[in-house]
Amino acid sequence: MQRNLTIVFDCNHHVCLPCFKQYAITNLNRRQFKYDPIIGYSLGCPYGCLNTLLRELHIFRLMDKSNVCILKRINNKI
Repeated sequence: MQRNLTIVFDCNHHVCLPCFKQYAITNLNRRQFKYDPIIGYSLGCPYGCLNTLLRELHIFRLMDKSNVCILKRINNKI
């Protein structure tokens, strides 16, 4: 079941996949993704831990297709 899978941040905080999807979509809609010159736009730990940006951007494919397209457009404008 998908609920047992989690995203693990560098700080070792865990977020279930449905919660991560909602976190990502909410932050995309609010334009609150963080920019890193090496990886592009990403998200860090939802608990606010520093230096926890996700480096594997394919994880954002958990969002629906329209939101993934928005994120790709934003990253391509860099």
